[in-house]
Amino acid sequence: MGSFVEFSISELHDTEKIQTESYGYRSIHYKHFPNGKLGLKIENAYLYDGLRKSWRDGSKQRVEDCLDSFIGGMINVAEALRQEQLERERRERERELERIRKEEERKKIEQESARIYDLNDRLNDMETAKAIREFTRMVRASAIERGEDLSAASELGKWLSWAETRAKLLTKNAIETIPELRKDPGQKNQWRY
Repeated sequence: MGSFVEFSISELHDTEKIQTESYGYRSIHYKHFPNGKLGLKIENAYLYDGLRKSWRDGSKQRVEDCLDSFIGGMINVAEALRQEQLERERRERERELERIRKEEERKKIEQESARIYDLNDRLNDMETAKAIREFTRMVRASAIERGEDLSAASELGKWLSWAETRAKLLTKNAIETIPELRKDPGQKNQWRY
């Protein structure tokens, strides 16, 4: 992984302050004049305190004599940039792992909720089937006691047959469809971005 170290070489300037007066107003302007001295500057080192960022011609030193120090400074900045990039990548990996962990946890909760709904719905069907059987038994006993017609052609006989068939269907569907989870009709699909 490479790091780009930006640097510049420039001729330094002397600055002269010029005051002018026009229509009773004073204004200050600055003029810059090249002074023949060179300067080297590492441009993207501004974030790193403690690292040397510029080298200039002075009364005792020349930029040409500071090239080893300048190259060393560039290496230091490159290493700091690399460490910063590694830290950014580490934080990004941690964020991604946390996002994945939360998504897996959400899926587990949804699966458990779906299983609980499925089990409760099947138990409700079994309880309803049991109640239907008990009810039809009581209706049949009452009809026999009153001497009513329970033949398959009578209205009461047809109703008892329908109710008993309904109880059988509820029991069969509750037991035989177990691998397939029943969905909660009150739960909407949730789209996540």
